[in-house]
Amino acid sequence: MFKHFWSSIFAGALLTVGLAAPAHALVGRAWVSGHGADAAGCGAPTNPCRTFQFVLSNILAPGGEIDVLDPAGYGPMTINFAVNIINKAALAGVIGPSGGTAITINAGTTDFVNLQGLVIEGQGSATTGIQVNSAGSVSLSGSEVFGFTGAGINFTPNNGSGGSSSLTISSTGVYDNQSDDVVIAPQGGTQGRAVLKDKCSIGGAPVGVLSDGSAAAFVHTTITDCIVSNISGPAVEANGPSSAIVNVMVDRANISNTDIALESSGSNARVAVTGSTIAHSTTPTLSSSSGALYSFGNNTFFYVTTQPSFTITEQLK
Repeated sequence: MFKHFWSSIFAGALLTVGLAAPAHALVGRAWVSGHGADAAGCGAPTNPCRTFQFVLSNILAPGGEIDVLDPAGYGPMTINFAVNIINKAALAGVIGPSGGTAITINAGTTDFVNLQGLVIEGQGSATTGIQVNSAGSVSLSGSEVFGFTGAGINFTPNNGSGGSSSLTISSTGVYDNQSDDVVIAPQGGTQGRAVLKDKCSIGGAPVGVLSDGSAAAFVHTTITDCIVSNISGPAVEANGPSSAIVNVMVDRANISNTDIALESSGSNARVAVTGSTIAHSTTPTLSSSSGALYSFGNNTFFYVTTQPSFTITEQLK
């Protein structure tokens, strides 16, 4: 009798412990492969998973890393925490679903999301390439984003009033999207900062880079050492209504084959340009609703329909 009693208690304790314990321990690093399989226990280099989303949902701990072993398509994904996704293979494709988004970022307000070496494709039917709803900072490098019916990159983080979020795009092409290529428009009073650099390439869209302060505390955007071309509207646009300051700095950029090269709209919008070339543009500069345009007097303009006009020309110091 007593033996049966203690056996029952012991078995119950084991059952309780088993229910309380996680099904598996999360790992700090996992691998994916075109030859892998999404199954329990995958994630090692010798037993890789197949898709990014399976790893994010089942394998990886916040702040961990996903590495790509070989060229393949790895599917759309939603990112809810800090992560590094790194591809050094020939191709790591992320194709957006029809009417949907290829990569959605809903990370924490202090989380860092790092994406390297991805080919993010809309195939003319997906809406958005990368949608950032919340994150501390997002970095995209060595990648391509193209073929979406909406924006290629829609950076609209809402980290709350007084919160901040940043976006860095380097050595990346964003092109052939049917709306804006890059939108920087923080929401909910969030402070937004963006840097586009290191031979980034923007083109083939109605708007190249839009910095919009309509719902932000402020927006600071720097575009340096980049090409912006074949834009049917403004290549670089700042929208700064009375509620938020929007500062855009264009440094050593090549802007060509555009309707409008630089547009500043709103009393709190400021676009400054230095060391840049603007060519084959119908309207090289456009100011509306008291938007300000600054030049440092060291830019080159040729084959433009109208001559550029600046609010202020600063001297280099």
